[in-house]
Amino acid sequence: MLDKYDGFEGLSIEKKDEGILRIAMRAGDVGKTHAELPRLFLEAERDSDVRAILFGKNLAETDSDTMAGYGDATIRQMRAVVEDYSVRMRVYKEASDLIYNIINCTKPIVALYPGAFVPALVLADVSIAAPDSIICDAHVAYGAAAGDNGTMWPLHIGMAKAKYYLLTGAELSGAEAERIGLISLVAPESELEERGMEIARKLANGSQRAMRWTKQVLNNFYRTAGPTFDASVAMEFMCFGGDDVQEGIRSLIANRPPNFPERITS
Repeated sequence: MLDKYDGFEGLSIEKKDEGILRIAMRAGDVGKTHAELPRLFLEAERDSDVRAILFGKNLAETDSDTMAGYGDATIRQMRAVVEDYSVRMRVYKEASDLIYNIINCTKPIVALYPGAFVPALVLADVSIAAPDSIICDAHVAYGAAAGDNGTMWPLHIGMAKAKYYLLTGAELSGAEAERIGLISLVAPESELEERGMEIARKLANGSQRAMRWTKQVLNNFYRTAGPTFDASVAMEFMCFGGDDVQEGIRSLIANRPPNFPERITS
């Protein structure tokens, strides 16, 4: 039964017979998706029928529809966060809840890319990307401090690599992300769904107590970074009150390099 998931309008949710909950983002309303994802992981945690979660792409949409719709909706969401303090505080809380709810979910999570958004990809238990897909933490590119999952990157790839990618906003391919340890595996995009289901099925059929307790212990490395993460999210959303983010949004809309106006003199 999917009744408990019927209220999720920004997500496509499907229960598989093998105890797998398959989720995907719907294009068009980033606000709904951002609000619903934290609740989704809590709901899946309480659902005794779910033994594994697969976060993939929305198979009902074309890639071009998904990317165009998601890009436009992201810009609308950013403008709302800049212009409305109440929206900013709501999204700030959602951003924090999302990361902690992923980390604290005891069910194994498999994330596919393209499909899952980058924080879920990085923090999933098994992450799989197409080798030529582009992964990027673009916070600094639009004038915001790197929050969300960025503070967890050093745990995967070391401080030197993490600083390079987070401070420059440089892109890396799925193949390079796998090589340096940011993600688990690569697979051809045409085989992502099959590979993800194969691994999710194996996790769903394994010893649940053994896997969940192993995950709980390993995720303590993320939990020890909690204070750093909390500070990063706070600083990210402080940036949304400044001029640089507004210029970053204008540059995204105009498809041009930003000319950030803020200057720190002391």
